[in-house]
Amino acid sequence: MKYLIFHLLMLPLFSFSQEKDDNQITINPSDTVGLYNKVLTLLKAEKISILTSNEKEGYIVTKPHPPKPKYNTLVWYQFFVRGNNIVLRGGYHHKLMPYEIKFGDRSFELAWEAMDTLAKMLGPVSYSRKTK
Repeated sequence: MKYLIFHLLMLPLFSFSQEKDDNQITINPSDTVGLYNKVLTLLKAEKISILTSNEKEGYIVTKPHPPKPKYNTLVWYQFFVRGNNIVLRGGYHHKLMPYEIKFGDRSFELAWEAMDTLAKMLGPVSYSRKTK
């Protein structure tokens, strides 16, 4: 019995779905009505400004902003509403150079963590790698 409990407790570690260099988060909300407006509402609540958006084409790009107070590195996000899903990608500026946000990028893990936290506020997520 104690082995069964041990294995059940360890299951989340074995089912971790992020892989190094994942750079895209797909959000699968349970309520799919008004996804575009839900993203806008979340960004407003999190005090993240919008650089550009287009409801007809289903995209929102945020202005660069610090992921936490007093950080001099800036992050930005790109939301794409696609059917019943939202695809989220992002980037960051570090030492005046732009970079894509990727999981496992040790140079700025905070960027991925901030993007992942934001995505999970909208619903369950899955991770993937978008090729250029």
